[in-house]
Amino acid sequence: MSKDYDHVAIAGREDHRIFYEDFVDEYIPYEPMGIHTRYTKCKDEHVPAEFYDPFQGYDKIIPAQTQLVSWSQSRGFFHYNQQYVGDHKQEFRRFGNSKDNLFDIIFHARDTEKCGSKGRNWGQRRWDRLYEKFKGEKVVFIGSKEEAYCPIGAPDLRGMRLRYVIDIIAGAKVVVGGSSGPIHLASLCGTPHVVWGHPLNKRRYEQDWNPLKTPVRFHGADYWRPSVDTVEGLVVDVLT
Repeated sequence: MSKDYDHVAIAGREDHRIFYEDFVDEYIPYEPMGIHTRYTKCKDEHVPAEFYDPFQGYDKIIPAQTQLVSWSQSRGFFHYNQQYVGDHKQEFRRFGNSKDNLFDIIFHARDTEKCGSKGRNWGQRRWDRLYEKFKGEKVVFIGSKEEAYCPIGAPDLRGMRLRYVIDIIAGAKVVVGGSSGPIHLASLCGTPHVVWGHPLNKRRYEQDWNPLKTPVRFHGADYWRPSVDTVEGLVVDVLT
């Protein structure tokens, strides 16, 4: 769109500025309604009016992405999908500066109860055991201090600025973790990743969410609870 319009503005979370600042004319910091309660505030499939508040005075607003939401009363959760709804051809770029290989293996040990998703955590004991298996390698743990775990004594970069995290991901050999934001980021940095989760996510990680065709090892047979040996084997497979 930046090629087709004289001035392009995007509204988004402040910590997402880095994803857009190189090709938009204006970035408007904006915290959407229900940012931490997505599954409890999206029964209304329509875009809330307050979404457009940051764009008052602009001639044309193009919603580039929407969520199609359906509620399963019997199963008790939302089905949602994301799709591009604009008319412009999508172009993708690789994030990060990979010239410095500071770490070979990056772990994201998801450890949060947000949106009732505690069941997706792999468990601290499993992360402790996996870390012991790769303790002699150049490893590091990333994420937020509030929503990610790091074993005692392990290299800890949780809470670091996103710009720096992107660079260390881009320079790594593999990123490891359950389905989560940092794993999506690894795909956009062109960094091979090992990920596990619901079997329906296999196509998403290998195709839909992988515009750069980044190598990925997805394990869905055990949902959110693969064995430590299984994950170790997948990591070794990527490294070799």
